Amino acid sequence: TAAGIRTEKYFYKSFTVGMRLLEVKAALYKNSNTCRPMADVTIDPANPTKGQFVVYMPGLTNLSVVMVMDFQEDSKLGVTKIDGYTYYSTWHGKVDEVVSAIESPEKC
Repeated sequence: TAAGIRTEKYFYKSFTVGMRLLEVKAALYKNSNTCRPMADVTIDPANPTKGQFVVYMPGLTNLSVVMVMDFQEDSKLGVTKIDGYTYYSTWHGKVDEVVSAIESPEKC
């Protein structure tokens, strides 16, 4: 589950980007249309300054979570903190790819 991967054991690293959460979502959308499909940030309807990005992989009986990225906007500073978690260390590069897509959405 997404909650099960949000532990110190699976934590990869934190990033801060100089944009609000809706701008992050727009950057990923632009990158998806320009370059390659990219998962979308789901914004928490109860708290629009929080969002998540979850990647599932098919397992034998159900889908397994392999990567989670949590987004927390700091409205006062106009920045968004991103925490990346991966079940496999080989997925660390995927977290970096998402952050690169946010920072430079037109770059493939």
